[in-house]
Amino acid sequence: MQGPFAFEKRYKYPHLTDGEAAIWERFVDKNPGAFDECWYDVEIGTCRDKTKPLDPYFGEHKEYLNKYKIDVLGKKDKQYTIIEIKREATSKALGEIQLYYHCFRRDWEIEAPVKTMILTDIEMPDMREITKLDDTQLIIV
Repeated sequence: MQGPFAFEKRYKYPHLTDGEAAIWERFVDKNPGAFDECWYDVEIGTCRDKTKPLDPYFGEHKEYLNKYKIDVLGKKDKQYTIIEIKREATSKALGEIQLYYHCFRRDWEIEAPVKTMILTDIEMPDMREITKLDDTQLIIV
């Protein structure tokens, strides 16, 4: 996990591809003040057991490499928002945001409500309807 950082453009975004970083920067430009601070590459979930010997480098970094990663975790006042960024977001983003939400609530023991958001560049069929069912924001930038 890297952060917290101010909610602004940065020279680099851990864990984001160039396409995802471009989507994030468009969101930052269009939504000043959306968050007070944010974290990138937030590790959550349970690390799977190693079933075979690992190269020493990977063994030393097992905890990081084998956990799920939230793209961006935003915070405004005491409200956290889990943000998944995908180009042409489809059902994969839906599954990831649900998994991240439940693991985050368990791992961080947050009492306040936690929001979820999918940022994407193109609205794919059925996504808006399904995200509304789970109270997940779908934002096209």
